Amino acid sequence: MTTLALYTYSIGLALLVNTGFERLIDYLKHHKKAKLIHLLRLAFVILIVTFSLKTVAQNKVWLSREALFKYVVIF
Repeated sequence: MTTLALYTYSIGLALLVNTGFERLIDYLKHHKKAKLIHLLRLAFVILIVTFSLKTVAQNKVWLSREALFKYVVIF
């Protein structure tokens, strides 16, 4: 049940971050800051790639009960 709650909060956080990026890009477009827009988009892509790699690593933990137990014991 806890995992489901964390998953739900993660979706909300992702939507909040996305909305913040969209508003910031709209603000920068209005003030004609093209270089900052490209930098912000690059930062967003790096963020997405980083979390995607972290998700792939976490998926290995969920493969078996033994791997999950070892992960929990370590942390």
